[in-house]
Formats: sequence, structure tokens, C-alpha cells
Amino acid sequence: MRHLCITAAVIIALAAGLPLHAAAAPSPAPTVTATASSTQNLGAGTFKGVTPCADCPGIKMTITLRSDGDYILHRVYLGRPASFDEHGTWSYDARRALLTLTPDKGATELFSVSFTPTLHMLDAAGHPLPSQLQSTLTQEKAAAPALAGTGWALTELGGKPFAAAEQHPVTMQFDAGGGRVSGSGGCNRYSGPYVENGDTLTFGALASTKMMCANITGEDAYFAMLTKVASFVRSGEQLTLYDDRGAVLARFGYEK
Repeated sequence: MRHLCITAAVIIALAAGLPLHAAAAPSPAPTVTATASSTQNLGAGTFKGVTPCADCPGIKMTITLRSDGDYILHRVYLGRPASFDEHGTWSYDARRALLTLTPDKGATELFSVSFTPTLHMLDAAGHPLPSQLQSTLTQEKAAAPALAGTGWALTELGGKPFAAAEQHPVTMQFDAGGGRVSGSGGCNRYSGPYVENGDTLTFGALASTKMMCANITGEDAYFAMLTKVASFVRSGEQLTLYDDRGAVLARFGYEK
């Protein structure tokens, strides 16, 4: 009789679609794509810190997480005249407090995220680095616009160094009150509106004088570049402009 009861219970459970085991292993937490609605303690922002270097004092890193899920990473190798830019996409697993940077080229990088929020670099397996190593990046506080009241001189355009000796300096001056930019394209003066919002930057319709110069090709390339600007990173005395895919358009040195 007992055997018949057990058999009947099994048949009823199967018919009802109920599991025969009381506890099932939980499904792994899905990785949350970085959007404003899905991140609880990590959103768009800029993080700075020094991370380990095998043969130099350290690597100064600036990570800018954009609200569209892209990121820009600027590395400066301390003690060397070397710096590199990287861009790609970022994702955040809120349950595990894990930030993943997936570059367009190269291996992914992992960071644990603490309350502040603060980023802590992890190794390739997702384990913390030895405690004696510098591996923390802290978030910059939201501050006043980074560009208002600053002046810059072009040093690189389209991946090529700009030689000021070949023409007049190419400059960019952001008004102290914000919202207006002016400067020289190397021949003609220009001015117009701009919008800075966090790490994003766009230029409006720019007006310029119409002087004729011997080397106008470089100026035309400069003005065309300004129409493609989507974001920027200001790192010390260097300003880097990027397009909407995170590619470097131009670099400037601090002038004022």
C-alpha cells in the first residue's frame, strides 16, 4: 500500500509540472548593461588612480564611463614620456558589484566596486591584487564645467603631430561664462556656441573670417574635425577630443 501511495504522489507531481527536488541551484546573476536605470551604485563618471606597472613606478589611469555604455581609458606611464588611449564598452553586474571593461582591442579588465563608488583593480581571474600594490581608482566629484575659462593650443590632429612653425598656432578659448568658444584655425578667427555636459562636448555652428592664406587645407581639416566632436577628456595640461565612437580626433596643450 505504501509503495502505491509513493507512486501515486510521483505521478501527481509530474502531471502538475512540479519539481521532484525541493532545492534547485540558483541561476547565475546576469551581467547588467550599463544604463541609468540598471546601475544602482555606479553610473557615468570619471575615475582616477595609479595602478601597478611591471617595470615603472606605476600607471596613472583615468577611466571615463559614459552614459551610453562606452568608456575611454587614458594611461600615463610614470617615469616615461608615454601615454595611451583605449576605448570600448563597459558593463556592471550590480549583484556582484563588478565592473567589466571590454576594449575594442585587447583583453577585458575587471574592477570591484565599493560604496563610494571606488574601483579596485582585479586580476584576469577576478581576484583582488596583493594588498601592497596600488590598485584603487576614485571617482572625481561632479564639479563646475572643466573647460570654461581655459585656453588650448593644437598639438595633434588626425593622429599626426601639429607643427606650429608651418602656420600660425591653432587655438581654442572657452569663455569664462561658459557656452561660447573662439580661437584661430591657423589663418581665420572663429567663434560660436558649445555645450559641455559631463564628459560630452559638442560645438554648434561656428562663424569664421574669410581671409585667404597659403596653407588653408590644414585649417579646413581642423574646422571639419570640430563638427565630429562628441566627448572630451581633460587630463592635466592635455585636452583630448573624441568622436561618437571614442576615436581620438585631436589633442591640445594647455595655454591659459
